[in-house]
Amino acid sequence: MRPQRVVAVHLSAGMLCLLDDVLRLLGGNGRLIVVGEGGLGGSADTDPMDTEIRAGIRRALGSACETMVLYAPRQCEHLPFDVLRAYGHFVSLRSYLVVIGSATGQPWLGYSRAWLMKVINSFADTAPFAIDRTRTQHLITSCPLGFLQRIGPLAPFDETQVPALVGVS
Repeated sequence: MRPQRVVAVHLSAGMLCLLDDVLRLLGGNGRLIVVGEGGLGGSADTDPMDTEIRAGIRRALGSACETMVLYAPRQCEHLPFDVLRAYGHFVSLRSYLVVIGSATGQPWLGYSRAWLMKVINSFADTAPFAIDRTRTQHLITSCPLGFLQRIGPLAPFDETQVPALVGVS
């Protein structure tokens, strides 16, 4: 797919540069919307759940039909379920919410406190998103099972509807 808008949350400068170049190569009206350092909020400590940040994203999206979101959790975001729910609303039907770095969310590796796979699975079970396993069939990836495709309509976002992740501390 060729998204008209790509929302990039807390991505590194190198990844942002690559994305910008790819959007230019694709031509058309593709545009990168950056949340964090160098974009909305302006710093690496920007809270992606800030209501003003999300309103700024809505304005920047305008009437774009095809939108995808790339989300890289920060070290302090151990259970970013609420962020996935909120940013899932920006993703257009059949497009993707990609969780960058889900390889570090494997609790059985012993060093991870992020528990991203637990969050990703809980999100896919409760939202109209499905894990696209065809995107992670390669031997090496930093986003195993982190490609979430929107497959249906979304209910209005309610910040109080975040389920408890049992067994996660």
